[in-house]
Amino acid sequence: MPITPFYPPSMLASLPRGNMLTWSGDQTNTAWQTGNASVVGGAANDVDGQPTACAVVAAAVLGQHEVWQAAAAKAGVYTLSAYLQKSAHHCVLVQLTDWTTTSVNLYVDLNAGTVLSATPAGPNAVIYSAAIEPTAVTGLWRAVLTARLTYSQMASIGAIFGACDDSGNVYWTADGAEAFFISQVQLEPGDSAGAYLKTTSAPDAGIWGGMLGLPVLPFLPGQSPTVTKAPKWSTQVVRTASGRERRTAYWPSPLWQFALQYEVIRHRPGADELAILWEIFNVLQGQYGAFLFVDPTDCQASSAAFGTGDGSTKTFQLQRQINGFTEPVYAVYSPTVLDNGSPAGAYTLEPNGQIVFAAAPAAGHALTWSGYFYFGCRFLEDELSFEQIVTQLWSGKSLKFTSLRP
Repeated sequence: MPITPFYPPSMLASLPRGNMLTWSGDQTNTAWQTGNASVVGGAANDVDGQPTACAVVAAAVLGQHEVWQAAAAKAGVYTLSAYLQKSAHHCVLVQLTDWTTTSVNLYVDLNAGTVLSATPAGPNAVIYSAAIEPTAVTGLWRAVLTARLTYSQMASIGAIFGACDDSGNVYWTADGAEAFFISQVQLEPGDSAGAYLKTTSAPDAGIWGGMLGLPVLPFLPGQSPTVTKAPKWSTQVVRTASGRERRTAYWPSPLWQFALQYEVIRHRPGADELAILWEIFNVLQGQYGAFLFVDPTDCQASSAAFGTGDGSTKTFQLQRQINGFTEPVYAVYSPTVLDNGSPAGAYTLEPNGQIVFAAAPAAGHALTWSGYFYFGCRFLEDELSFEQIVTQLWSGKSLKFTSLRP
């Protein structure tokens, strides 16, 4: 049974929330539509110095000159961002729309790096923020627009970029020139722009989208920042009459025990965090089903060693280090794998966190990875109790669960 998608609160904005667009780095792809415009690929360098930026060419006709893409979405808060650079013209429209009642328009000046204006057009939108941010590359800016779209029947969201004349008019007779360059476009749920996530034929659901069909335990507003977390080992201790002991360790790595507290969560129309918890607990049938847990304080690996090539071995288990201690990692999101410090050759990521290389890494090559990981878990009880403290507000003492092995 599917579980309703979860969008985390802004305090977790540092964790990747995905990219709802496809072919986010290639506006020449047919996933992107154009109106009175054409797109030329590889026309300029992006913020990383790679020739991936596309040029938007405004046709020499009267009208709006745009490139856009639609994505499935319901009413909510969304952030659209893109890297922009002027070409023959320096004013650009960045727009979010529900396609029916309302659009939110951000006009930017790529000469001065300023916002010309930011306004909603229609009744069903509220602008949270509109900005243009400098980058390390002179003249290359990141435009960011965040808004709440509130149309209750909304089924999709549009991300639109339009070429304007040098006075900022979006409806004009263009000259057929390359108006501006665009790269690394991202549309994500939430109220801030995260690090860019490149997509191709499918959108990226982000770390909160889960994997292998397993849902992620939501991190909700009202959840206490206090998290109880403890490693658990399995050891048999046999003590003789003399007091001597024989100890046998049964596990090569610990299981992790967690407990979360919910001081105040809402149970009201439009803000029903209690229903979110009830949904996942009941869909998983208490202790029966497995889920993924993102520990915001312990979910990222950076240059973590997971093996050394010997010229013949192709399969390696991903691992992470806690100072000098190493344990396996079984579920990961968007890993970057390096072979002796360089991007690894072709490989597949297995469901249990194993990396299988197409060709065995050379002998002596150090294998490392960076990215995010999950704890695969199950609940420790078949009952989930919450107490109503006032109207529409509830409190839960403890939600306990344990990590699992595949």
